[in-house]
Amino acid sequence: KQWYQRRVRALPQHLQQAAAAKVLGLMCEDSTELATIAVEEGAVQSLIVVLSNVRHPPSQKHSARTLSHLVRMFTEVHDTLKECLGPDLLEEFLKAPEEIHKKLTPTQLDKLISTNTQVILPQNSSDDESMELLQQQTQAIEDPILPWFY
Repeated sequence: KQWYQRRVRALPQHLQQAAAAKVLGLMCEDSTELATIAVEEGAVQSLIVVLSNVRHPPSQKHSARTLSHLVRMFTEVHDTLKECLGPDLLEEFLKAPEEIHKKLTPTQLDKLISTNTQVILPQNSSDDESMELLQQQTQAIEDPILPWFY
């Protein structure tokens, strides 16, 4: 039993960040509705903070990819990132998101870390509908049986 407990440990935080940013990016690419839910639930702020994680470039790259996708989807996210990075760095970010972590200065990193921005999207649907969609998508991920076998 002790061997099992030693083997089952939580992944280091930087690996969790990278995995979460990557999965979130894949989900947002797949579904505009899921992307909307993610933005409304504060994912942008978390992705901005992960972008400042200089100790783990893969986290920064996955976060940057996801943010670049969200920036192209939502003008509100674009405006938020423009405020954090400035217009010139945002332009560079949009050209090559995976490379932006190499261009961030210590001052910009501090600003990213301390950002406390909540992106507010215009309401198109009720929260109940959004939560229902999220539950359906989560169930589809958890349930390995394909829907057409029912």
